[in-house]
Amino acid sequence: MTKLPKPRFDLLKPDRYATGAVQFSRGCPFLCEFCDIIVTFGRRPRLKRPEQVLEELEELRRLGFLACFIVDDNFIGNKKAAKELLRQIIVWQQQHSYPLRLNTETSINVANDPELLDLLYQANFRAVFVGIETPRARHP
Repeated sequence: MTKLPKPRFDLLKPDRYATGAVQFSRGCPFLCEFCDIIVTFGRRPRLKRPEQVLEELEELRRLGFLACFIVDDNFIGNKKAAKELLRQIIVWQQQHSYPLRLNTETSINVANDPELLDLLYQANFRAVFVGIETPRARHP
């Protein structure tokens, strides 16, 4: 992920989109039976450097986007790295008077981490999609 080229946001017509999109990581550490993410991207999340993500957010801001979806399948697949990124996003948002509303997807364990929830709030995340599959009893 650190070697990916920067997206060509300059080719977009921002007025035709409700939100921009940025990817921080690929992969997920979980083994959910219903999910194909680990087949496609593996169980070890691979990450962009925070500077890369901030550059992409800055480009979206410069182009006039008001919102950005962090398109990771599980933004907190590596909680330590996600927290580090969030701390830097908070500083960037403060420096620019909170130009972007952010959204993402996470696993349900986000609810067990008050620090992480607070960082998401401070970074101006307005929605977090949590997929909860229908539980069913297993039969032997």
